[in-house]
Amino acid sequence: MIRDLVTVSPINDLSVAFEIFEKHQFRHLPVVGRDGSIRGIIARRELLGLQAVTPNFEGRRTIAMVMIRNVVTITPRTLLKEAAQIMLTKKIGCLPVVQNHKLCGIITEADFVKAYLRAHEEFELEVH
Repeated sequence: MIRDLVTVSPINDLSVAFEIFEKHQFRHLPVVGRDGSIRGIIARRELLGLQAVTPNFEGRRTIAMVMIRNVVTITPRTLLKEAAQIMLTKKIGCLPVVQNHKLCGIITEADFVKAYLRAHEEFELEVH
């Protein structure tokens, strides 16, 4: 789980999201309110897709206009196995972690790959 989060506000211009995606190479960006609650998610792939088909896409658009609003979340007590099942079932690439209505982390597909590699360090993978 990533705890050192980079987030945006729903009122930020889309240019802020593009800058963060470019600088950090993230695929998902949590959108939080002033109170720290999760308000949405911006997915890099979807944002780039909209940009490709919409003239002047960035002009005067806020993050709230394009963010995914119905965000599936988990708590810090959610088991890794449960989180994986949610991501597979819902076909989503990340799960914001929420405690006391505040965003405290995010788990991504990459976290599962890292966990797998740590658990199987002693095995060598042969690719044919």
